[in-house]
Amino acid sequence: PGADRLAAHAHLAAEFDALDRRLAVLLAHEQSATRDRSEDPLAGLAIRPSDAALALRRRGLPGVQLGPRTARATGELLAASPLGQLWTTFELTDFETFLTVVALSVQIDPRYRTVMAFLQDDASSTVPTVALAQRLWAGDGIDAAPHRIALDAGGRLLRSHLISLGPSASLPAPLPSRTLHAGDWLTDIALGHPQLPASLRAWVTSHPARASTAKPTLIATATPVVFTGPDRKAVVEAAMHAAHQPVLVAIPD
Repeated sequence: PGADRLAAHAHLAAEFDALDRRLAVLLAHEQSATRDRSEDPLAGLAIRPSDAALALRRRGLPGVQLGPRTARATGELLAASPLGQLWTTFELTDFETFLTVVALSVQIDPRYRTVMAFLQDDASSTVPTVALAQRLWAGDGIDAAPHRIALDAGGRLLRSHLISLGPSASLPAPLPSRTLHAGDWLTDIALGHPQLPASLRAWVTSHPARASTAKPTLIATATPVVFTGPDRKAVVEAAMHAAHQPVLVAIPD
């Protein structure tokens, strides 16, 4: 578990580092356009460019050394981190993985909220929208349109509850204005604390398998039992001994 958390934090640091660079480019563009409403009567509802820039400079994961700036996480780091393994399991595209990082950013590091609010020109809009994520990835205009399919209701991200879209108003909101939210289990995995999705916890009993010749003693239950563990043989043996009741076997590759 300790190694998983270290790999998870190192991976997040690399992905957030790459996100920072995209945000810095867009922030510099907005600053060059002198979008500063500090003299506006409604300035209290806006974020100044200097506030956003300061938040981005101070941004970081507590207790994690970011190290050299990298374009993205290396293949070795991806393979070692729980988040990278999840991306591989779901066969996510590069843009889909980017959406998970954008959604995770404000969930894990609140300092991103100031930056998002400035770029969305609304102090209360601290959660990134689909439009902002598309802009960060592909720029403005029609180039972002082909990426809409990643947020199709039947797509991998929404169907699997990796991320969700913010609630619509009384009238259906257009997709670009919907907000991106990381699912709780995605956040747990990204931080190196993988857990069953909340929707499964009510009907699944988790039972860690141990490398032992002794048969596991289980209390009779009407719910399925999930056997997990790094030892493939122990997981299989534990499941076989419990074959008198429903069993779900989870064996890591």
